Amino acid sequence: MGKPIGNGLPLGACAGRADLVDLFRERTGYFNTFSSTAMHGAVGMAVLDELQERRLDDHAAEIGAHLKAGIDAIAVPYGRIGAVRQRGLFLAIEWVATANRARPTPTVHGRHARR
Repeated sequence: MGKPIGNGLPLGACAGRADLVDLFRERTGYFNTFSSTAMHGAVGMAVLDELQERRLDDHAAEIGAHLKAGIDAIAVPYGRIGAVRQRGLFLAIEWVATANRARPTPTVHGRHARR
């Protein structure tokens, strides 16, 4: 993850399952490729505190669900949206070349995909 997580301060992070991180540490004995300061740690913790205190993950899920519901509402009448997937504010829309949602033909760069 990149610098947006530092709210303006360049900051990076790595996330992974605990078992994979533990195995990597066990095999390499090292897990840091970046230098930082106590300030970077304080900024990172402040950003995490703000996210938690303001429940911004819940807010993103709520707004994302509202957005998805709006897209779902136009999917059938519009006929070119095959599926909509949503996680928080990340949405993926599958554009299709046919109006048959039961068996849509996906599009590739605006053209029908070959099956």
